[in-house]
Amino acid sequence: MQKLVVLDLSYNYDFNKLPEQISKLTSLQYLDLTSTRIEQLPVGFQELKKLTHLDLSFTEKLRSVDGISKLTSLRILKLLFSNVHGDGSVLTEVQLLEHLQILSIIISTQSGLEQILGDQRLAACINGLHIRDFEQKPFNISLLMSMENLRVLMVEKSHVTEIDTTLKYRENPCFANLSTVTLMRCNSNKDLTWLLFAPNLVTLTILLSEEVEEIINKEKETNLTGIITPFQKLKMLLFYNLPKLESIYWRPLPFSLLGEITAVNCPKLRKLPFNATSAPRLSEFSIRMGPPEQITDLEWEDEDTKNRFLPLFYKDYTSFTLDWDST
Repeated sequence: MQKLVVLDLSYNYDFNKLPEQISKLTSLQYLDLTSTRIEQLPVGFQELKKLTHLDLSFTEKLRSVDGISKLTSLRILKLLFSNVHGDGSVLTEVQLLEHLQILSIIISTQSGLEQILGDQRLAACINGLHIRDFEQKPFNISLLMSMENLRVLMVEKSHVTEIDTTLKYRENPCFANLSTVTLMRCNSNKDLTWLLFAPNLVTLTILLSEEVEEIINKEKETNLTGIITPFQKLKMLLFYNLPKLESIYWRPLPFSLLGEITAVNCPKLRKLPFNATSAPRLSEFSIRMGPPEQITDLEWEDEDTKNRFLPLFYKDYTSFTLDWDST
């Protein structure tokens, strides 16, 4: 066992404790504890001096990662959807990991965010970020521009302030690597025009956000110079319980890679940004909307567009369920 290099315990939902004897796995380099019920890391864990990859994602019972700075070879640390947030003590230890290259973490305090932003090396390591509970003090999305390797962003229960739309769209866009964005219970935003600064977005999910009226605002977009056609890389679009959403985009888009669009309980969404040439991969494309009157009330660019997309709707939208309502 001392020669064991990879240990994958992920999705063992009844696994709740690492034995102290794990310290004997002195050759271990990769450890995945995703979706286990582990509550803490044993003291012997600090002896894993060769460990380079540690995945603690979805460890909802995990209370602490004290001593993690002792893992001196660690390059990848994943803490998204764990119960460990990036507060002062956690980030102070993480800052001591000299070889760290990739970090995913939850931030729920202004001080935690400032601690990351004040450390250029640490900010550049952020690969996945979950921002939550910034409702009282607005969260400025432009603060994340220094996170050049950010790929996954979730914003929950937060007031997101806009990027200054008088900015010039640079040759290197602010969020060039951002591929997945989820916004949940963000009830202070009427539009999400800042997504124009994420040209390589693949998946966009917006849930339970009562004030969102449009995704991209036409007037704000016209203030930007150098913006390319948005959502060119988008593959999946999911909207759920957006009572005021009326528009995704103000004109038809090509959606060259889009494979799925879901809009459930978005009663004011009357038109999709499609024309007769949108979504060329039609054989791989599906649309789910509900309740049924959402479909019957849709307005189409023209009859050809209607004939192209109407057959692709799922007939039973109730097959789509979410557990977000109770969270």
